[in-house]
Amino acid sequence: MSSGLALRIAAAAAVLVTAITVVLFLPDNLILQFDQYVASYNHYQRLSELSAIAQVVDDLGRRLVILPVMLIVLGLASLRMRSWWPVFLGGAAFFVASVVVGFLKFLTQRTSPRLGPGDFGLPELVDTIGLYPSGHAANAAVAWGAMVFFSSIAWGWSRKVTLYATLGAILVVVLVGVTSAYLQYHWVSDLVSGALVGVAALFLAIAWYERRAPAAFATRAPVERLDLSTR
Repeated sequence: MSSGLALRIAAAAAVLVTAITVVLFLPDNLILQFDQYVASYNHYQRLSELSAIAQVVDDLGRRLVILPVMLIVLGLASLRMRSWWPVFLGGAAFFVASVVVGFLKFLTQRTSPRLGPGDFGLPELVDTIGLYPSGHAANAAVAWGAMVFFSSIAWGWSRKVTLYATLGAILVVVLVGVTSAYLQYHWVSDLVSGALVGVAALFLAIAWYERRAPAAFATRAPVERLDLSTR
């Protein structure tokens, strides 16, 4: 992937997050209506026997679960490539996504679907700093995407294997979103925006890698030194 394409994907994701955020504050908008429509089913109460399974799947986006897994995988990729780029860029993307998510949560102060309508600016009704956007969705998008991208380079995966792994990562992100909506931890728009924040951070890291990494990396060949310098 070229750095230009990666930057365009990151920019498109950032624009979509901005648009969703702005629309959410408009009165009686379609996004809020859809959020409330999905939440009105109270799935976790009607199908409570599935809640335990849904919780396990939702944890695939939990920071304490996915961050160590990502760092282990990227650490192995770094050793394979003899460079710290995978760990450095994967960690940086995760950090940037977390900062953006935290800022938007603080800005919007959105309440939980379990409390009724998705109100904004009510810090006394939120657990910490709000629910919009979803940190779990952002974490899943960054972590699983980074693991697939750098693993495909480190181990020289074929296009077919890389495609299947990418589809698998997308499926995990979707499942995290579906289970979080099912458990009513988040509104659908929280999850979509969170995933887009993760995508933007991930593709910024990919663009940086494609532009700044040694040319040997681009051909998926191992390098001789363990550093971050360019050649």
